[in-house]
Amino acid sequence: AGVPFEDLMDIASDHAKNVEGIVERATELFEKHIKTRSNTYSDNELTETIKILLPSITHLVAQHFHQSLTSYALKRTKTKKHKLLANALIAADIKKLIVTCKWR
Repeated sequence: AGVPFEDLMDIASDHAKNVEGIVERATELFEKHIKTRSNTYSDNELTETIKILLPSITHLVAQHFHQSLTSYALKRTKTKKHKLLANALIAADIKKLIVTCKWR
């Protein structure tokens, strides 16, 4: 939509580099939790837990990214230089964006 694809890919690459540490910590936390309760969970219960947790976590992260991005963009719009961006964000009614995540 008018944004150079290569620039978006650079941002995506930077994001991936910075998120890896968080993903590693989250995975280790979940594994630790499973190990401490391995006697209380069946394989099916673990699968069901994953099916519940993963979309919820994905939704939380997506909503946080959306909120952070739009908040930052709106702060920048206080100058005339960025007024076009402010008008576009307001017209898009960004607070009504709903991020969904579901299993196929």
